Order: sequence, then C-alpha cells, then structure tokens
Amino acid sequence: MPLDAKAQRERRARLKAKYPPQKKKFSRKRCLNCPKFFELTQPTRKFCSPACKDEYNHYGGAYGPLKQRIEKIITKMVIERVAASHVEILAEIQKLNDKINAIVVLKS
Repeated sequence: MPLDAKAQRERRARLKAKYPPQKKKFSRKRCLNCPKFFELTQPTRKFCSPACKDEYNHYGGAYGPLKQRIEKIITKMVIERVAASHVEILAEIQKLNDKINAIVVLKS
C-alpha cells in the first residue's frame, strides 16, 4: 500500500536529516608543469598554481617529456642490470659445475 503525500514528505525529511547530501570531492592530480600533486577545486584544472601555468605556456611542459625519458632510462638500466646479473649467475653455475666435474674425476 503506497504512502500518502504527507507521509512521503516526512519520510524524505527524516532520511535527508539522517543522510545529508555530500559535497563533490575531486581527487588529487599531478600538475602538468611540475611533479607536485594538488587538490582539484575544479574538475578541469591542470596546474597547481598560476605561476606553473604561466611557466608551462611560456616554456612548454618539461615534466611530461622528462618523465617519459626517465622511464625509458630506468627501464634500460634495469634491463642492463638484469642481463649483467644473469651473466654473473651463469658464470657461477659454470664454476660450480667445473668443481663438481673435478670431484667426480678424482673419485673415479
């Protein structure tokens, strides 16, 4: 059985008091010009300060391309280190195999 209009209004008022409407929360975002994070006050904001915006528009964005280059450099360094450690591990395994073979030859 549906409630009458007055009962519906009272129910809505009780629920509104119990669960007040929440403010919109915007997430944190990284500035396009510098590596700082800032709180969004508008969903389309891209810079942490007007000075960053002016610098970005005057000189161009340095952090984006720099970040991409740094990622490539780090990836390259990790690959080189893994390859080097792989070679070292294979060399140690070979040394151990040689020792085992020498022991087997001595026993026979």
